Amino acid sequence: GFIRLNIGWVAIVITDRLLVGRLNGHNIYKLANYRLITLTKSNKLHLSAQHVHDDNKYFSLIEDTLSWNSLYFSTTFDLTQSLQRQQAQVAAAQEHGEPLSPFWQRTDTRFFWNAPLAQRLMDAVQSGLVAESGLDEYILPVMCGFVDISQMTMNHTPVTFALISRRSRFRPGTRYNSRGIDEQGHVSNFVETEQIIQSSAKQLQASYVQVRGSIPLFWAQVVCVKYVPRLSLQDPHSAMTADAIRRHFDSLCAIYGRVVAVNLTNLVGYEAPMAKGFRDAIAPLVGAAVRHEDFDFHQECKKMRYDRVSVLVSLLGDELEKQSPSPPPAVFTSQTSVLRVNCMDC
Repeated sequence: GFIRLNIGWVAIVITDRLLVGRLNGHNIYKLANYRLITLTKSNKLHLSAQHVHDDNKYFSLIEDTLSWNSLYFSTTFDLTQSLQRQQAQVAAAQEHGEPLSPFWQRTDTRFFWNAPLAQRLMDAVQSGLVAESGLDEYILPVMCGFVDISQMTMNHTPVTFALISRRSRFRPGTRYNSRGIDEQGHVSNFVETEQIIQSSAKQLQASYVQVRGSIPLFWAQVVCVKYVPRLSLQDPHSAMTADAIRRHFDSLCAIYGRVVAVNLTNLVGYEAPMAKGFRDAIAPLVGAAVRHEDFDFHQECKKMRYDRVSVLVSLLGDELEKQSPSPPPAVFTSQTSVLRVNCMDC
């Protein structure tokens, strides 16, 4: 894509890639190298010392971001969408007798990290001023997160197992520095994780999606000299919190269907105000579309008793059953709900 700095327009170009694996016959890549190309023939002499200083800082920030080792893309497969959503798009196009639009037009904008950089190209295509220009091929959605694709054998049948985690570009940040929700309903460090199992021999594939994100309240951890940061929590009963949390869950329900919010924070001690605040704030939303459950992970699974997660599985058994596939020979059901999980850090 392109970004405008004081020196002029700069193109950010992928120059090398690593093949992660193949999914549904499509190559999935990780960004391995890049180049920043200044497009404007500009003499730096016209720039002030402050402009030069600022541009050097911007270049450094861009390079830091591109060096995260967590940027993925495909030239033929939409990494921003789950398999279920992609298949729904195909079915809708077939129903209306229309061809599929270029996949950059069908992306989930939450995970299209370079969308602002590609905006000028997208505007040019959508304006119709450059029809048949082939610009579509230069609009390449890049996803931030994690992708792993492995080949294995289950019951003597070759299968492909893929794990894709998609990190939202809205309200990202590092631990302690970005917490909670904003007025638009975006939460810090929101991630959608999809597990995919495919068997080409049996022509079957299954996908399961789960999401996680920061506790949807207005809160922060103030880093200081103490080992445990000071917790700052705004009134969870305020109108601003009520509006923001409703926006958050309305958005999730529109995308995923019913949402089961599982809070894993401690119910006593330092984290207790967060658990109670979340419980109080989400209470007006609980109903057919939203369910809330507390599970004190540290208490339930203390002394390395991770088998105690079975308590949570039993608690959510009815929800998980609804998300399970139908028995053969029926086709797999569509996932109509999602687990939304949070602890203090996610």
